[in-house]
Amino acid sequence: MRISGIRHLPLVSTLAGAALIVAALTAARTHGAGQPSAAQTRTAPLAFTGVNVIPMDGKRVLRDQTVVVADGAIQAIGEGSRISVPDEAVRIDAAGKYLIPGLFDMHVHLGQDDAAQHLKLYLANGVTTVQSMHGSPWHLQLREDVASGSVLGPRIFTTGPTTARVGMTTPKEAEEIVLEQKAAGYDAIKQYGSGAGPLDRETYATLIGVAESEGMRVVGHAPRNLPFGVVLEEGQKSIDHMEEIVYTSEAIGQLFEPYLDVQFGRATPEQHPEVLEGPPDPAELEPALDELASRVKAAGLFVTPTLISFGRIQAVTTDEIHKLHRAPQMAYISPLTRIQWSPQFNRYRSGGWSDKLELMSEMLAASHQLQMQLTDAFADAGVPIMAGTDAPLVYVFPGYSLHLELQLLVESGLSPYEALEAATVTPARFLGLEDESGMVAAGKRADLVLLEANPLEDIGATTRIAGVVANGKWLPQVRIDAMLDEIAQGYRPLEKKIAPIAAALQTGDAETALQLYAALDTSDDALASFVERSVNSLGYRLMRSDQLDRALEVFRLNTEYFPQAFNTWDSLAEAYMNKGEDELAIEYYEKSLELNPSNANAKRMIERIRSKS
Repeated sequence: MRISGIRHLPLVSTLAGAALIVAALTAARTHGAGQPSAAQTRTAPLAFTGVNVIPMDGKRVLRDQTVVVADGAIQAIGEGSRISVPDEAVRIDAAGKYLIPGLFDMHVHLGQDDAAQHLKLYLANGVTTVQSMHGSPWHLQLREDVASGSVLGPRIFTTGPTTARVGMTTPKEAEEIVLEQKAAGYDAIKQYGSGAGPLDRETYATLIGVAESEGMRVVGHAPRNLPFGVVLEEGQKSIDHMEEIVYTSEAIGQLFEPYLDVQFGRATPEQHPEVLEGPPDPAELEPALDELASRVKAAGLFVTPTLISFGRIQAVTTDEIHKLHRAPQMAYISPLTRIQWSPQFNRYRSGGWSDKLELMSEMLAASHQLQMQLTDAFADAGVPIMAGTDAPLVYVFPGYSLHLELQLLVESGLSPYEALEAATVTPARFLGLEDESGMVAAGKRADLVLLEANPLEDIGATTRIAGVVANGKWLPQVRIDAMLDEIAQGYRPLEKKIAPIAAALQTGDAETALQLYAALDTSDDALASFVERSVNSLGYRLMRSDQLDRALEVFRLNTEYFPQAFNTWDSLAEAYMNKGEDELAIEYYEKSLELNPSNANAKRMIERIRSKS
């Protein structure tokens, strides 16, 4: 099945109540007589003729140019009569079209089960470089496979496992993390807390100091228990998610704290009635934001706002989730993920927010609006802004959502040129690639996107893709369509396989779902993980609705079918703890720890139970 005309999902407009407008864009088609063969795209030089070049070295357009690409690099750019085109070159008639640098997505998560499909989605949308934000050894291998050409995809940079995943509670552990990940070959360190409680400043400072001495960047989250000023003083290289700055900034906290208290359940609306009157007046916040922006600029911090991911979280707390679930891009998402994103199983709707969705929607919309205002203030102050999406977070479609992020940057106040910088020039500079990437110029790496219209006039033009060049390989629109067809068709067998399991889960029948799964006689790890997590989620929904005995039965069944999954035992222990049966709770928490000694939650719960006696 080919879904033509899909280039992006609807934009979240926070200023209009965070409403989403679902629209499919017109598919772009290359012009000229015929398309090159697959063999030609791998080996032959390319010559774009009559093309308008946006080099990204200033707000200018070079009209009616010829661009020659060979050996993975741009060989020449100039007026047609002045450029020598190799006889063997594949000529691409690009008259009236626009050539821009390949796009960067600086915050993605590549999962082992669907990485191949997601890499193709990035390329289909002109994303030729990604930064994976939670790496493992297989990410290193995938990076090499893409670089060698054995796997089709964008160039990959990857952090190692997060500081929370490996555990970082002391300065010595912080030093060890940096040295181990440096030796392993990771590109950066992902800061994400300690994994076992608050992160002390000495440990955080050690992480950054050792990384600096080893030539490693520390990227990711702000330590939420420390003031944001500590991030600026210690010199973390980038912060991902503008919400991290909202949560930790002292200046913002003085004015926005009531909204955060309600959002995180630290207070009720009755305790902060002002939150029901709407978000603070933007003008009231402006002085604090401008002062913060000046400090961030002075510290040299790069910021990746990921506005689209927070906007999607807000959207799923509204009826817009139903439109999103019908979006045509869902055809390119694994059926397992589709179910997890669905209104019934979506973790944001079925979690602690399930009984207060309207209130949470208002709080999240206010926070999203503040994040966009911060993005504008940072850009005005000269803070380097980078485009990132957090794909594949819920309804954050790989590749497609980067175009939405660019539109949100423009909606925040950036110009289309500044938004393009955030996805080209700025990330190239951050990664130390300014000599080879981020611009269209002779000698640069041949990562390019051919567009039907001028994105400097309308940033939405980045979705009107006529073809992509990835490290010198030409992917015309017909090949992109074929890739999308292949992804959609490839998911059909799995979709059919899980349909009865999903139906049982939707009715709350965990036992039947597990029996159907066992009858498949499959060793599919992705399917096993899906069933285990889905049954676990059902148990938590029952527990939150005061059906503790039913929840216990569901958790118990899950341990029988997945005895090696530490999380099933952790959940069963939690249910017994809530029932007051502490001895069983400790027994099952210890079982979970036996399977996963890094399970910090189990350690904390055991300590909490024992401290009561």
